[in-house]
Amino acid sequence: MPSFDFVSSKDALETMTENAVWWLKETDADGFRHDAVKHVPNEFWATAHKEIKERIELPDQTKVYQIGETFGGYDLISSYVSNGQLSSQFNFNLYDTAIPVFLDTESSFELLDNQMQKTFQVYGMNHLMGNLVSSHDKIRYMAYADGDLE
Repeated sequence: MPSFDFVSSKDALETMTENAVWWLKETDADGFRHDAVKHVPNEFWATAHKEIKERIELPDQTKVYQIGETFGGYDLISSYVSNGQLSSQFNFNLYDTAIPVFLDTESSFELLDNQMQKTFQVYGMNHLMGNLVSSHDKIRYMAYADGDLE
């Protein structure tokens, strides 16, 4: 995959933003799943969000759902959601707590409840975060549950 210089190149920023708008219009899709969000400069996310809102959401009264994939702490992950750049992110922090709780019979569900309460505290009770039980970026739960991995 090519790397684009979104910070120094207005052409790159405009081209990729136009491409995102085109895909939404051409396919009538209602969202995107964005990979490796933290590796793309905020200039792109802010510009894409603005253009999608102005050219898709407002005229067509269509809500575009954008979910991102960012590994990191709550502050980093929520920084993209709280400023409106993305609708949500995958909640890997909850996932990373859930897997050992589900697999270890000695583990307490209190750990999972604490992480869920943290999720509610950061994102609100009615949030759009992607609470997941499997991901291509992590060892899948079934690999542990089936005994394929220790």
